[in-house]
Amino acid sequence: VLNGESYTLASDIYSFGIIMAELSTGNPPFYNIKHDVSLALDICNGLRPEFGKGTPEFYKKMAYKCMNANPNQRPTIDELFDILYFWYESNYER
Repeated sequence: VLNGESYTLASDIYSFGIIMAELSTGNPPFYNIKHDVSLALDICNGLRPEFGKGTPEFYKKMAYKCMNANPNQRPTIDELFDILYFWYESNYER
């Protein structure tokens, strides 16, 4: 989207990764950086939000997959559901 492309399901997956980062820190991504063209260019060049201390590696890896610069490399919503469901089931057995 920052490159001028249309919103797609893949851009929604990217947004999900951004939300994951915000949930991890309690702060909006890049809250401490001026929101200008420079930040947009940095994001296009690979800048990604930080995660809070103690965030599980699994969680960060999944968020980074969602924020992959190549939309075709991002997981689908079905893949995300399966990953999250498996993680939930393996950590919160009944």
